[in-house]
Amino acid sequence: ALILSITFIDVIARAPRPDTAGLLFWAWGLLGLALTLAFGSHYASDSAFRYEIAKGDAEYAGREFTKKPTWDRVVAVLNLAASLLLLLGLLFLARFAYANTRFTPGASSTDSTAVRLSRIETLLDSVVARGTRPVPPPPTRAGRR
Repeated sequence: ALILSITFIDVIARAPRPDTAGLLFWAWGLLGLALTLAFGSHYASDSAFRYEIAKGDAEYAGREFTKKPTWDRVVAVLNLAASLLLLLGLLFLARFAYANTRFTPGASSTDSTAVRLSRIETLLDSVVARGTRPVPPPPTRAGRR
């Protein structure tokens, strides 16, 4: 999602509205927190796995295992929290993207299409100024696509 948002800023919304920077900040923060919780969930899952192995070893050896199983609940809570934060981060990112598209009233007037057209015009002007002509596309044969 982070790469998607950077690509969006680079390709579509080259000059995002300044009042939408908070949306992007919150989106990246929530996505980063979701990633952190997902890493914590993996650690807790590993601990739960080790707990079950130690419990099985104790039962196999005939000893009583007195530790309480808490890691499975921790994994469930962390997974749920990471999922909710991911969803919230994506919603903030979607709101930022919507607010900065050229279809939205008040969005940036510098959209990627206008920027590309101005670059093409500048290129054509420089070609004409040098006195060279652009190379025409090769002719196609009749009946071929």
